[in-house]
Amino acid sequence: MKNVLSRHYLFSSLSVDDMDRMIDSMQPLYVNTNEIITQQGEFGTSFYCVERGSVNVKVNDEVVNIHESGECFGELALIYNTARTANVMATSPSLLWMLDLW
Repeated sequence: MKNVLSRHYLFSSLSVDDMDRMIDSMQPLYVNTNEIITQQGEFGTSFYCVERGSVNVKVNDEVVNIHESGECFGELALIYNTARTANVMATSPSLLWMLDLW
């Protein structure tokens, strides 16, 4: 997880201690195929990293991105304190790591 987060623009400048605290704050989230992780229009409080599996990012039912192992999503709603701009749904059984800010 440290390698994944250190490549992400939000976390790339964290000290080793801060990175360790961030990782210690993350919780595993197991999702099944077709399980919805975020819904467009809902207020977002979590950031996600994909360890295993894959998810589709859909805006108005159109796939605009796919996140797989080693990729992260969900930061825009947190940065801008706004509603989610997309639906995210698992396309396979997946293990995500979730950082919940609330």
